[in-house]
Amino acid sequence: MTSRHGNTPPRRARWEYAGFDADTVEAVPYVPYAFSGDHIQVDKARVEAITESREFTPGQKFLVLWWVGISPAGMEPLRATGADIGKRVGMRGDAVGKINRKLLKRRILIERGRIGNYKLYRISP
Repeated sequence: MTSRHGNTPPRRARWEYAGFDADTVEAVPYVPYAFSGDHIQVDKARVEAITESREFTPGQKFLVLWWVGISPAGMEPLRATGADIGKRVGMRGDAVGKINRKLLKRRILIERGRIGNYKLYRISP
C-alpha cells in the first residue's frame, strides 16, 4: 500500500518507531515527514543561502523548498501547471507562475519541457 505520491509508505501508528539515534541510543519515533527513501541531490549551501536571503519573499522561499521536495528523480520535470501547484500548496495559480518565473530567471528552477504554452520545471541540480 502506498500514498497518493506513489512511493511513500503509508502512515504508521503514533507509537511505532523509525529506529534509534546513533548518539543517544534512544528510540526515534516515526513521523510522516521523516525520510522515506526517495530523494534528489540539492546543494545544501545554496538552499541555506536562499532561505536566509532577504532578496526572496517568504512565498518564494516556501516554493524553493517545495520544489526541492517534489522534483522527480533524474532530470525529469514536474508535470503540473501553476494552477495544479497552487492547489497543492495553497496559493493562487498566477502567484505560483510569477514565483516560478522569478526562480527560473535566478536559475533555481530549470525548464524541462512544455504543455502548450506552459513551461514544465524542476529544481536545478
